[in-house]
Amino acid sequence: MNRRTVLAFAGFGLTSTVAGCVDDAFDQTAGTDPGDSVEDEDRETDDGGNEDRETDDGGDEWTDIDPDFEQCNASIIPYSRLPDEAKREVDRALETGVYESGGDLWFTHAVGPNSVVEKDGTYYDWDVEVVETGSRLRLEETTPTWPGTHDLEVVNDTDETVVVSVTVSDDEGDVVFEREDIEARPDDEIDSTDRPSLPITNEYGPFEIHTTVDGDRREPGTWDIRRDTGGTADLVVTIEGTEIRTHHVALHTCVEEYHTE
Repeated sequence: MNRRTVLAFAGFGLTSTVAGCVDDAFDQTAGTDPGDSVEDEDRETDDGGNEDRETDDGGDEWTDIDPDFEQCNASIIPYSRLPDEAKREVDRALETGVYESGGDLWFTHAVGPNSVVEKDGTYYDWDVEVVETGSRLRLEETTPTWPGTHDLEVVNDTDETVVVSVTVSDDEGDVVFEREDIEARPDDEIDSTDRPSLPITNEYGPFEIHTTVDGDRREPGTWDIRRDTGGTADLVVTIEGTEIRTHHVALHTCVEEYHTE
């Protein structure tokens, strides 16, 4: 996805678009709530050691911050792992539709330009608009995609070669994958790399999998593709029926970047 930071300086009649993070165009800065007045206000240094600059009638000045964490570039970043300052900005943006700081955002120091944020099972894309008075963060629900495809391997746990047909539909009932006449030999006769592998989708979400084995329809199964269950799964064929067996995926949780436990 392309991340855009929009710069809008009304006082100078100039609007431009810069690719990448806010950091490319401005000094690192901290945020204030959009409704707070900053005119004629003497600001103090907070507990984090961030020096807030005094403002006057000449206009607001940007406030430098020095975060004690690094930016995480995982494709999906869990909200629970975000630094507290970035969490607060996300909360305000979700509550009001937009969060406006008095300068730069903690969020852009924490979240990489191509990352999405996951909160309570919902994924959010984001953009930042930089105006003369500060930075505006907006989040929008999105469906993230896997860098490749989520593949379903056919594992034949019977003693005979079987012919399998597979149809996969999403949670709206739309067919996303269909293939017939897949020949699967008994798993104990082949190497695991020789199992039939089906490239189902590159999206996340619940998918219903309908199968027939040697022409007999089996009970459908569900593959709920999440951050920890994506990549590959097994369609296991037994004498009794079929089942979906998922694998645990080692996740990049930004622990190293955010220095949290």
